[in-house]
Amino acid sequence: MDAPSGAPPTSRRTRQPPSYRGAVLDDPRTRQAFRDLAEHYAAACDRRRPDTIAGLFTEDGVLLISRPGDTAPSTAYRGRAAIAEAMTGLNRYRVTSHAVTNQLTDTETATAETYCTASHVYETPDGDRLFVMTIRYEEAFILEDGRWLFASRHARRLDRGPPPQRRLATSTPFAPGDSNRTTGSGANPTSVSQSAHSAAV
Repeated sequence: MDAPSGAPPTSRRTRQPPSYRGAVLDDPRTRQAFRDLAEHYAAACDRRRPDTIAGLFTEDGVLLISRPGDTAPSTAYRGRAAIAEAMTGLNRYRVTSHAVTNQLTDTETATAETYCTASHVYETPDGDRLFVMTIRYEEAFILEDGRWLFASRHARRLDRGPPPQRRLATSTPFAPGDSNRTTGSGANPTSVSQSAHSAAV
């Protein structure tokens, strides 16, 4: 028997959730994998593990850096070797802390925006200095061999002008020998400020 005029069809196509190479993108586990990548990146920055950071990218992955006001990335590092080398720039700081905050994912395209507050302590003849950056990462992900990786990560520094600096009243609470430290006789505040956009990623 024919269905009455205007009645819904007896069968209709069910919309499938967006997927990518077999992974369901709006699955909470996929969202968590994206978040985990951002947090592992932050932890490896603070522990000075450039090879670990590079391993979060595909072999031909790209790390892009933009300063405030840039209309296009000012620096690009392509491939794991270049990314690992770039991350050694963090060694100029005595201690860093990258705190990952909110992340907005797009389940249709396997992309995300992740925000981070990055604090950097460096030494000067007058004592330790601190400046803080606000960074937005624009990310694209690829699933390879069952593991999500960064295909690209674009670090956009959002705060404008010279990074705010202040002298620390007390020493930072890290024990000697902590892996989140570097040694040296101190850094020039001007050179640190000018290079911060490329080193603090």
